[in-house]
Amino acid sequence: MPKLKQSDTEIRNAIRRKHILGNQAKAGLGDEEIATKLHFIKRTFQNKLGQPDTFTMKELTKMFDVLKFSDAEIVEMFREPKTIVTQGSIENVMKEIIEVFREGKKYAQRASLNSCSCIGSDNGNYINNSHNH
Repeated sequence: MPKLKQSDTEIRNAIRRKHILGNQAKAGLGDEEIATKLHFIKRTFQNKLGQPDTFTMKELTKMFDVLKFSDAEIVEMFREPKTIVTQGSIENVMKEIIEVFREGKKYAQRASLNSCSCIGSDNGNYINNSHNH
């Protein structure tokens, strides 16, 4: 019987599990210890590890801190399987994310400045200028 192609969810879960287990091993923590730090019982942690997409953002955030995930590992855990990159190009992904963030900030600043009613001071006298910067 031919091997079935893994779904995107299965691929994503395998990647997440790989990072969690790898960082768990680096930290030298067992399932019981991690579960305690995440306020779980051991079995709940093991169940969630079997299906990593069931972790909440709050749980993941705590786990990233406890297991000292790198920024690159966190990024990879949330990328779509079709866009997963190799370690050699992680730097490019990080640059891309930073650029998107910067562009988003620039856009937000332009949007708020274009609709701004500035209140300024002219030698202590407050003036209201409705204008575009």
